[in-house]
Amino acid sequence: MTEPRSQESLTEIQQYRQQAAALLLYQSVFASDIGQAFLALLEALMVKDAITAAQAYGQWFSALATKQQSWQQHLTQQILLADNAFSQQVQTLPTPAISAPVS
Repeated sequence: MTEPRSQESLTEIQQYRQQAAALLLYQSVFASDIGQAFLALLEALMVKDAITAAQAYGQWFSALATKQQSWQQHLTQQILLADNAFSQQVQTLPTPAISAPVS
């Protein structure tokens, strides 16, 4: 069963895929089961097959439910746990430099 998707919808999905690929310091966000399921969902939405998209959504939703997290909670947790050049640099700063208010 194939449902027609508008060019506008496909363009929006493609933009999400490009944004995910462009996360230079936070590629690890998508390394988890939940992140992989999200990328699979975006891919399935591009195929224009309603059954494939529904199955991919079910897998993504199930992965989130298993961890008892929303997508936003998962992203926040993955960003906070990320080990990358930025987080490693921040770890070398003295505590006052980290807690200094931003003007």
